[in-house]
Amino acid sequence: MRNGIFDGQRHGTTVTISPDRRLAAFTDSLGRVAVLDVTKGCVIRLFKGCRDAQCAFVQIFDADNKKPQLSVIKEIRRALFLIIYNPKKGLIDIRLMQRGSRVAVFTATKNGKLLYNTCGLTGAEKNYTHKKLNLPEFQCVLIDPDGKLKKFNIPFYYSLEGEHLERSKDLHIIRAIRDIIKKSSNFSDDIKEE
Repeated sequence: MRNGIFDGQRHGTTVTISPDRRLAAFTDSLGRVAVLDVTKGCVIRLFKGCRDAQCAFVQIFDADNKKPQLSVIKEIRRALFLIIYNPKKGLIDIRLMQRGSRVAVFTATKNGKLLYNTCGLTGAEKNYTHKKLNLPEFQCVLIDPDGKLKKFNIPFYYSLEGEHLERSKDLHIIRAIRDIIKKSSNFSDDIKEE
């Protein structure tokens, strides 16, 4: 990357690169998070009031399978979310990068650590990596001060708007209900066998 943003008072503290390597989030000494378009070399978003923030990107696919096949990866819709964690306030801010809109803000434990992972399975067989997209199981987790891991579950319909949002939300709820029914029927079958 051969781009730079000059500001004499601003000192960058951390850099976080998105999974598709198109965006980078910078935190600075002035309590801001700047999102840079790496290919164009310009800042596309700037969020204020994020002193000592920790950032991570989460890429969500519009598919039943969390790790889609490589042959259909270009056809599947995807959304990119930026997670900004403020450890002093204990706030988590989730932003949609396509529009920059806020998806959710909620409180979490103070003084935690946001872990961001872009690597999938290392040492996986070539057959596995050629057939499926090699994504990590958890792209981002929050570690509490007492050592508990908390993962982020962001539904794809948060990236949509208008009538598509309602339809996708309904389909997501139906899928969730269907999964719960399958799990409960499998659980009841296991109990009957014992």
